[in-house]
Amino acid sequence: MLNVPRKVACEADAEKILEESYHVRRPLGVPTLIFDPADYGPDILLSCTSRFGNVRDAVSVRLQEFLMTDLAMSGPESEAHLAGKEGSDQTRSIVNKINAALSGNRLVAHALPHVAEPYYNVIICPRVTDVSTRIMTNSLGMKEEFVSDLPGTDAEWNFIKLWHEFGHGFFGGHEGKADKVSAYAYLYAHQKKDPIIALSDIRAAQAVIWHNKPRFLGKYGWPLVSILDQATDDPPPQSWDQVLKAVKGADPVSDDYAEDTRAVGFCLQALAERAFQNRDFEILTHTAEAITDRGLLLNERQVILAQRFAIAARRLSAGIPAYRAARPFPGLRTPF
Repeated sequence: MLNVPRKVACEADAEKILEESYHVRRPLGVPTLIFDPADYGPDILLSCTSRFGNVRDAVSVRLQEFLMTDLAMSGPESEAHLAGKEGSDQTRSIVNKINAALSGNRLVAHALPHVAEPYYNVIICPRVTDVSTRIMTNSLGMKEEFVSDLPGTDAEWNFIKLWHEFGHGFFGGHEGKADKVSAYAYLYAHQKKDPIIALSDIRAAQAVIWHNKPRFLGKYGWPLVSILDQATDDPPPQSWDQVLKAVKGADPVSDDYAEDTRAVGFCLQALAERAFQNRDFEILTHTAEAITDRGLLLNERQVILAQRFAIAARRLSAGIPAYRAARPFPGLRTPF
């Protein structure tokens, strides 16, 4: 799948690995088309908002026309030969969902209602700079003044972003499964763990910060943290077969622990409201440690969630130095 060196990837290696990923045409066996704005122009991305936006109808129609007229004739062919087919057949053979990695958004092709199952997973995935900072500001609503540098180059974070979208092509809309694909693919290709541990910390922070948004917890709750912690607990995969076995294996937990997450988040917000609003993780680290030490939580699950949040907050606040000796957190993989 990927022709990668069996060593810890340096910066130059990471650039080559990312470039090779953009030329993978069947990740996990799913025929995939990738829109790169560098190749196809910026108009495709007009539908992306800064946070969790959907396609605007006009852009959706434009994108449908683009798929039918340009890519259907010159892009990779599906198992059913596209040449000479009518527009509806071309469209049906290409896509029923369009993914965009920009700011973590996913685009929905409203103009393609008749498509049942895709031959292709179609992804809009621009290569951007300051990726980890963008993730922190967009997914956590942080002010840049509170954002610390995280481990990993832009090429490595762009790789994680791209393979997350590849994961959606294989598993559908399940965010945890998509994270699982990006994590194991990264560990295999780069033979190091720090950015995936940082991503797990971001997911832990997200779950608590957005504790009062039930739909968000349903998509980005604690199962994602557990998946990523498990991925970094073992040595990196040494073959693509090991990657496939890992991503297809059972997830560590299935419960999103929504009620317990809300309890932890409510407690943190009540005791450190200003720090909570500012996403000041240095202060929130001490607050999370205090609520566990003072017995303010109701059960073992809440204690574990607060402890995991405290670890995430401490590392996200300190940045790169905190990840040099980082260790996974196994608590949520232990059945309660």
